Amino acid sequence: MHLHGEKKAKLTHRDAFGRIVKIDEDDDREYRIRPDDGKLELMEVQSFGDVGRDRVPWNRIGKPKNKTPALIRLSNWTFSSVRKTMLQDYYSPISRTTWVQKYQRALIVALKWLPSCILMMFMLLIPQNLEGEERNKGFYDPIRYRDWGYTKVARNPAENRPSRSHQEHEDDESATLLQEQSLQPSRPCLDHRRIPSWTSAVSDSDSLMDARYDDMPGRHFRPRYLCFLTPEGGSTTRLVSDWVREQDNVTNPEYVFVSYTRKQFTVATEDELKSWSIPEEERRLRTRLGPEHRQLLKEYGAKSARAAGVPAFWLDFECLGCSHSSVVTDNDDVWRICDIVRAAHSMIIALGPSFSNPEEPFSAAAKDYWFHEWGTRLWTLPEILLCPPEHRIAIYTAGGPQTPEQLAKRNFASRAWSDAKTVRQLIDHYEGSIHLTPLELVSIALECFETRTTEQRSGGDMAYALMGLLRRRPRVDRSDSSFEAFARLSLANDSDELLERLICMLPAATHDGAHAAQWHHVRDAWGVRLWDIEPLTQVAGIVEKDKVLLDGAYGASITWKSMKPHAYIVKQTLMRKVMKVLLRGSPAYLVLSLLWVANLSIAYRDERKYVSHAFVAFLFALSLSFLVPAVLVALCGPWMLRKVYRGKFWSTQASFIGVEGIPADIGECETLLFGYNHGRLQWSAAGSVHSRHHLRHGECVPDAPNPHLTSTPNPNHTRVFTLIDTFNMTATAFTAARPPSAVVVCGREGGMLRGVLCSYDWRSQTFCRETVVRVRTLALDRLLRVDRFRFALEHPEACGGTR
Repeated sequence: MHLHGEKKAKLTHRDAFGRIVKIDEDDDREYRIRPDDGKLELMEVQSFGDVGRDRVPWNRIGKPKNKTPALIRLSNWTFSSVRKTMLQDYYSPISRTTWVQKYQRALIVALKWLPSCILMMFMLLIPQNLEGEERNKGFYDPIRYRDWGYTKVARNPAENRPSRSHQEHEDDESATLLQEQSLQPSRPCLDHRRIPSWTSAVSDSDSLMDARYDDMPGRHFRPRYLCFLTPEGGSTTRLVSDWVREQDNVTNPEYVFVSYTRKQFTVATEDELKSWSIPEEERRLRTRLGPEHRQLLKEYGAKSARAAGVPAFWLDFECLGCSHSSVVTDNDDVWRICDIVRAAHSMIIALGPSFSNPEEPFSAAAKDYWFHEWGTRLWTLPEILLCPPEHRIAIYTAGGPQTPEQLAKRNFASRAWSDAKTVRQLIDHYEGSIHLTPLELVSIALECFETRTTEQRSGGDMAYALMGLLRRRPRVDRSDSSFEAFARLSLANDSDELLERLICMLPAATHDGAHAAQWHHVRDAWGVRLWDIEPLTQVAGIVEKDKVLLDGAYGASITWKSMKPHAYIVKQTLMRKVMKVLLRGSPAYLVLSLLWVANLSIAYRDERKYVSHAFVAFLFALSLSFLVPAVLVALCGPWMLRKVYRGKFWSTQASFIGVEGIPADIGECETLLFGYNHGRLQWSAAGSVHSRHHLRHGECVPDAPNPHLTSTPNPNHTRVFTLIDTFNMTATAFTAARPPSAVVVCGREGGMLRGVLCSYDWRSQTFCRETVVRVRTLALDRLLRVDRFRFALEHPEACGGTR
């Protein structure tokens, strides 16, 4: 009950058939979509062994009940002492028994035989299905889902919200880069450098070019502003178009690009520092160092420009314009620095002591450390990659020699970065010594960018840094998260279905649940690279809050609350057909034969004086000819039953069965599913990161998972589950934070499918990746397509969201 009669807030869920249910907003239980009718139901999970007593958001129903027919269970009881060894233990010495053990087991079967035959005759009188349940014409249980909403950005603009349909396409290279932005970059604001409106610019050919490419830029041909050298030895910041007109020349000016990091040089003005949330002592230190550092960087820029014989240099806090201008509200130069680097004559690097130790004196060791610190910053890597290779890069060091060190671009990797081997591939690509495909370029760049740091301007900084390496660039939306910015960038470029491949990967650092599964982890737990994965789905759009809309995937629901007997097909030989008829008809044959013999005995006793002895003997012999076979069939009933319903599986009813924990005996699961333990169900050899196998007699023999894996929660809040595939007859152990309700096949690699196991977040109607397993390719023959659905790389709870 709630205080003062307060009612619980309700959230609605709309299923694939349009039915709406209301659930309490504070309901934190796990739900699944029922494959039979598409309704939402509570997750009920069966388990083997001790799974702990802690509170979980799903209902635990304990060990699955044995629902196999009574006749099959009676047959298993009869032969339980001589059960055939499972296939995976065929070569094990433990499976070999002595003659004494064999005689003892045979004696136990003999003692059970007669009671079993008698019970079987009575049970056969009751009609019942002994061949398991067939569903969906043998296919896996479908995922009955439908998405009812809009996407934030659709791959096809016709599917965008009506309010967005009139806007430019995302791939329009002449579209304005920024959507909404209020940047406060660290640079001085001077009134005399206010940016004029381009509508009042002189209408000559050069201003028309700037109006087309600078006011609504797709790519910059040149910077808006440059620091031009003055005859007095200093520099002044001017509008490039003004300088070009004064020179009466349409040629863009050459300039030097100055690279540095704000970890070493503080360039914020006093007015900017007033709005920063920093300690007062640090504010005073930055206020004191700011003018000195700004002046030092300008001196380095002017000195390098004169040495290179060019008229100007580019320095970000001088040449990005004034953010306080009342004329310009959107400053896209911040995100177009990549174009400015590309157009530069050459580049220099300014190094200095870290802000944490500003008084550190110059030394060779200090310079190496400063150089490494410069290399750890996010935006310095694309600057090196995109700078012109024809000139060596000059390195100026605060407090060091007046003559800068000259370093070739190709030699930077081993000097500045700890991940030199990875970065070297990117440098070689941009120098033209090797060629990376778009997929290789993006995946290697992501691998480098994720280890670097930056003072974040927006959630998508990593994607925007990557954007500088690609040709087509979507508009910058500051409301984008890191993943959303990357997704839009991937959709806008020919990246060889990079996003679709990322979805299929299991990040190497996250398969044990140690960390959140970040989108930029491109190292797979199996050691597979992105280009080894062949996508089977397509990203149809981007949804808010780190979700995408997937289309064309294959999928199936996972059953967690029962192990019903499954149908299977064995070869229908003549012997099996005859035995099935005899077995099914044996009770009738036996009863009729007994009644006939009894009737003849009574008739002969009452009317023997009227009937000849020869005729009675003939009838009695005839009745015995029916009785003896019936008795023999009854006595052979247990053996015949196993002969008819055991054997090699030619096909089975396909389904995915989930279990919390790891079954100690996988044969017990096969008995529950198929009546008998044929030894067909085996652990997968490479289905998950917990799968194991070994070589024996030239064959790959799968092993059971590590016995140290427990179903109780570990410090990373993950548990152990088992997924049974009845079509491929494999069992796979995996770890996840919650039981997944669906298997979505999004790609293939190495001769197997990538099955993404997803839980269902009913609040946002999104399937959330819990882990990834590998499934045999034959499963595609029994999988159905899933209608386009919302997909997230992680559950909202895993990334700090609320339920």
